[in-house]
Amino acid sequence: MRQRKVFAAIIPVLLLLACGPSEEPEAIVEDIVKAAPQNVELLLDKPSISVIRVTLPPQARLPMHRGGDRVVYSLSDYKLRYLTPGTEGKIQDFRAGDIHWHSSGTHAVQNIGPIEARYLVVTRKGVNPTPGVTSNIAELAPDKARVIFENRDSKVIEITLQPKDKLPVHNAAGRAVYTLTAAKLRFTAGGQTTEEEWPEGAAHWHDGGEHAVENLSAAPVKFLIFEMM
Repeated sequence: MRQRKVFAAIIPVLLLLACGPSEEPEAIVEDIVKAAPQNVELLLDKPSISVIRVTLPPQARLPMHRGGDRVVYSLSDYKLRYLTPGTEGKIQDFRAGDIHWHSSGTHAVQNIGPIEARYLVVTRKGVNPTPGVTSNIAELAPDKARVIFENRDSKVIEITLQPKDKLPVHNAAGRAVYTLTAAKLRFTAGGQTTEEEWPEGAAHWHDGGEHAVENLSAAPVKFLIFEMM
């Protein structure tokens, strides 16, 4: 009888040794900009919206972190493994100019491709200061503006202006603007005119309202407008 009791006590120990130590769950990062400053750059931070640019060399990985409702825009071609807690993750290929939506949640990403991954993450943080308003420029100037993504929570417009091109007076919500090329532009709003020079890869905030835009650059310019509802 005693031998049976000893044997019964040994079995759980043997099973534990065979299975190995249990893996601790990965800690969840609350602020990915602070956690991975070598890979994540904060370009714009407003009460209603934030814009970060992610740069991941091959095999680099962002730790498990929380993300809000967001639009992701690919600045380059790349291949990622997207992981959520308790899953092996899924592999996705992206091309420059691809755009997609992610609802809020916890995730990690790893660049499993042979080249650097670069993309923008535009996150909704709060209510847009101009609720119920959205840009109508794609309807007014379809040769210069096109909607490249839209759902009930966001709208993304790509603007391409040749030298001396103008966007007519149009309405827009409070919005983030990201320059895909360097640009020198003239803005007219509320009876006032201003000129601004933007470097490539910069993000800006613009209040909502009616305005017009003119390209003063000697070359074509291209930029993105992100409205988060």
